[in-house]
Amino acid sequence: MTKELNALWSSRTGGPSMMAEGIALQRFAESMLPEDVRIFSDPYAIHFLDPVKVAWAKEHPAETQALAAEVERKMPGWDNAIRGRIRYFDDVVRNASSEGFTQVVILGAGYDARAYRIDTLKGHTRVFEIDRPATQERKTGIVTKVFGQLPDHVSFIPHDIGQGPWWPALETAGYSPAKKTLFLLEGLVMYLPRPAVRELLAGIAGHAAAGSTVLFDFVPQSMADGSSDAASMGSQVAQVFAAKYPDRVRSLILVVGFPRALPLMKAIGYVATHMPGIKEKMTGWMFKQPYPPTPASFDRMTKAANRCDTRPLLKTIRAPTLIVNGRQDGIVPMKLTRELADGIPDARLVLVDGDHLFSAKDPDLLVVPARAFMAEVDGGTERTAGEVG
Repeated sequence: MTKELNALWSSRTGGPSMMAEGIALQRFAESMLPEDVRIFSDPYAIHFLDPVKVAWAKEHPAETQALAAEVERKMPGWDNAIRGRIRYFDDVVRNASSEGFTQVVILGAGYDARAYRIDTLKGHTRVFEIDRPATQERKTGIVTKVFGQLPDHVSFIPHDIGQGPWWPALETAGYSPAKKTLFLLEGLVMYLPRPAVRELLAGIAGHAAAGSTVLFDFVPQSMADGSSDAASMGSQVAQVFAAKYPDRVRSLILVVGFPRALPLMKAIGYVATHMPGIKEKMTGWMFKQPYPPTPASFDRMTKAANRCDTRPLLKTIRAPTLIVNGRQDGIVPMKLTRELADGIPDARLVLVDGDHLFSAKDPDLLVVPARAFMAEVDGGTERTAGEVG
């Protein structure tokens, strides 16, 4: 990254949220994709981007692309993860009115534009947006410029939730603890200390009506400090969740998934127990990754993977399911991939030319079938089960 670009991005230290602008950039970038490809559209995101930065990006396309590539190298999948989160929150908010929510409270709202771009909120739902005064000041100025005035159904509350109680300000703005409310904490709790999160959730529980919902995302401490027991087990976690909470899963995409212990994991587990020193030679490549597991967490992950068996649950998964795997995967045997696909009713299996890390080496091998699948789910068109590719 050049010194010039560094200066641009650090020019408002202590002012409006830079992270909020970064998320607005993600919304803008997704909205620029073709209609049949993008997973959401935000026509207002562009207004929250610093015009100086936008102009710089247009004038320096090569450096802009290099910066994006560097971010992807350091944080693989960052863009897709953020955009997938945005889409999920969009879906919940879009259905809020029909599910009886009459209030939406957005904590750490940043430059969230759902109150203006999701029509089901207008005329039915009162929206309260809370964020730091500097961010709110910039946002209300932009919203006023775009719409000519501040929307009647939105209240902007300038308050840093990390600096004392915010309930009095919320109730002064018209919030009613007697009404069913949807609380959005998008991209928030991972920046708060654990006691603050407990206090935040306890406060909501004490000031919200029955049936209210808190929607938030988080990064487990075990992932942040390398002590996770479930690395490389996202597919298994998703399978169990979809089976146990079918009403909470609209669709399911499993990448290099498997329903039971892998032969390789069994071998590593045996070696780790009976042949000290050999394990590191067998799995050395894992510890050379940008974010490697610790030896202790890898041992726990191996044991967890060997205990996992989702086969009894597969037939209860009701969500439309896409399974994507590489034909040359040397870690997840094709037998287990097909076992997973055959176990989930009407699942679609897509096989691509690649190995176990195909999605990291060529993201389009995953993104293309995933977007097509989500478009079918969104459009309600008939899906084709079975194997593709």
